[in-house]
Order: sequence, then C-alpha cells, then structure tokens
Amino acid sequence: MVLHNLKIDLPDPMDLVKGITPQLLLEGALPLDRLYNQGELDALVAAYTAWQAANHPKQITALGEASEGVVFLPVAELKRHY
Repeated sequence: MVLHNLKIDLPDPMDLVKGITPQLLLEGALPLDRLYNQGELDALVAAYTAWQAANHPKQITALGEASEGVVFLPVAELKRHY
C-alpha cells in the first residue's frame, strides 16, 4: 500500500479487500494469488530505495556505521513514531 500511495505503478491493494465477500470468506476462496509475497515486497522496496537514492538523494536516510553496515531508507527524515 505504501508503494501504491507513492504513485508507483502497482495494483491498488485495496482492490483485493473491496472484492472480498462474505461468501468468499465462508468458502475460504480468497484471491491471495493477487498479493505480493515477502520476497517480492522486499525486492520492490529495495528497487524503489535505489531509484530514490539515484534520483532524489536528499530523500534518503542512512542508518548505521559503515564498519558495521548501513541501512538506507527512502525517507528524508525519520519520524519519532511509526
């Protein structure tokens, strides 16, 4: 949902929720094949972060020390709470 809200060309995840009916719930026939799995989501966020770093470097926050490893987040600054 976060990537879709950033206007990345991905299907709207809310379309899946809108299509869930009581009958589908009773039958256990949810269209889960339309969801990205964890590996796919990780790859999409990594690709977006790399694109953001190349095109908008001021919109990237680095966390950590180079000697121990650095994590890059696609945000200009961290919020106090998420």
